[in-house]
Amino acid sequence: MNHSAARQAHAAAQFGVGCLHLVPRDSTGHEATVSTWLAELSGVLGGLAGVSGVETWFNATDDGADPALADLVPWFSNERSADSGSNELGIQFRLTVDRTLLDTLGPLYRGYARFPSVIDVRITYIRDTPVVLAWTREDHGEATGTTVLDIARRHLALQLEETGVVLDVLEPTPFPADFRVFERAEGTDADQLVSVNVEARPGFDLVDMEVDAHGAFDDIFDHVLYQVALEADDYYSVELAVDRAEL
Repeated sequence: MNHSAARQAHAAAQFGVGCLHLVPRDSTGHEATVSTWLAELSGVLGGLAGVSGVETWFNATDDGADPALADLVPWFSNERSADSGSNELGIQFRLTVDRTLLDTLGPLYRGYARFPSVIDVRITYIRDTPVVLAWTREDHGEATGTTVLDIARRHLALQLEETGVVLDVLEPTPFPADFRVFERAEGTDADQLVSVNVEARPGFDLVDMEVDAHGAFDDIFDHVLYQVALEADDYYSVELAVDRAEL
């Protein structure tokens, strides 16, 4: 898809990528088991303004294992590295956005633009880093992926101030690119299931993806998010190594 065609088409989804997660504010909390922490985190998130549909998952590599959170999860602000290995660990929720919520956030990276009313947020531990993906299925005719993630990040930081949970961030978050996903028209000839076009721009690049959904967009979109998370983990692993080397 060329850029003139992309501007005329409606994106089926837009998303931003970054590296952040939610950890206990106090160091002793990191010694809790993963299952205990996820239960506590679910309760805290469920009580935040605008947050709904909180889901967590932990599928241990070893059946029945329930290690300490500190064994699997890094803590950037405390200079701790960790490796989630083959354990599947993550959290997802939905954030409903209105003007009242936006007015509490202060300046955003890209301004309010045409803000989305619904944002889905997923934090998943790929290996060395927690990758956050925030997306909207709304299309406003302009790229809003980084704004979507910026809204989620700032809202969480404010809402968590009086809780035992803190936002732990590795920069740059959002990653400096807006991602858009377009559904390919039926009958279009294409060599690949997913084609990618990158437009380098000052500040924030534009990454357009065109997919063959065949009536199952949710499935192919989830595949796109997973592949992007893998690449993002590689990138942020390098950023983490650089941070450690500069200490």
